[in-house]
Amino acid sequence: MTIAADIKRVTAELRERDPRWFVAKRLILMRPITHWMHGVYLRSSGWTKGNFYLHPVATMLAHPARKRALPMEGWNVSVPDDRDASSWNLAWPKCGEVLADVVLNKLLPEIEATKTPEGMSSYLKRSTFAFTIARQMAFSYALAGRRAEALELARGIVVPGTLGWVDEKPRQRCERLTRVLEKGQGATNSAFRRLEKISARNYGVEKWWRWEPLVDA
Repeated sequence: MTIAADIKRVTAELRERDPRWFVAKRLILMRPITHWMHGVYLRSSGWTKGNFYLHPVATMLAHPARKRALPMEGWNVSVPDDRDASSWNLAWPKCGEVLADVVLNKLLPEIEATKTPEGMSSYLKRSTFAFTIARQMAFSYALAGRRAEALELARGIVVPGTLGWVDEKPRQRCERLTRVLEKGQGATNSAFRRLEKISARNYGVEKWWRWEPLVDA
């Protein structure tokens, strides 16, 4: 499922019920985009024509994103048991209606809860690995002005052999984050604004992004 028209059609009811939602490629996201991207990802299934998987999305823009990247996926959300379908499919007549129900009534509260470090931690524990949790939480704490907690996590990641991680690039990012945090909240906000702008551009959502610091310098 890669045709933009199909994605817009199947999400039309969701966007009609809640105008905050918009389509960006295979992502259906919420306005405004400040420090997080909140929404859902419709991932194509290669097994049956028209089938797709539904994943919640909650990712920090300050966490560097590659060009044409997709945000880290959450868990796979199944069609509710009381509906007359076993999987999400574009040809299912009730697909748009059920998708809107699931997103607004089930996923939205969980996604919006990630706007706090505690909510983000709970979300990450359901969808990723220990190292990624620590790294994302370091950025989350830094954004919220909790620099001491952010520094503790970032310094722990920098130590070789921690959390079973061997790739040097993520560790180097945490080394840079540590140096920025040590300079104070002003330097942290400035660095995060630059990183968010880069990520928003790489995700293709720059025109919906805006900078609003959570904590003043």
